[in-house]
Amino acid sequence: KSYLRYVHAEAFGIVTSAKAPTVVDASGKFAYTPGIHEVLVWDLKRGEQVRYMTPDGEDYLRGEVTAVVLSSAETSSSSSSS
Repeated sequence: KSYLRYVHAEAFGIVTSAKAPTVVDASGKFAYTPGIHEVLVWDLKRGEQVRYMTPDGEDYLRGEVTAVVLSSAETSSSSSSS
């Protein structure tokens, strides 16, 4: 019964947060998902996370991403945290 000795140490493998919807770029190649304190970028063809973006400043760990918006040029993205 070694499984009874399991102690949760930390969270990992977060795919998305429920606070904001996932946004897919116009090409359908990348998806941008809120990952609690960060925006995670996924390559949809490979099914892998290829990048993550964190807000500027030291207090970003106090809030979480609540919106993800692609710019009209789709060369960058912005995020909002609360």
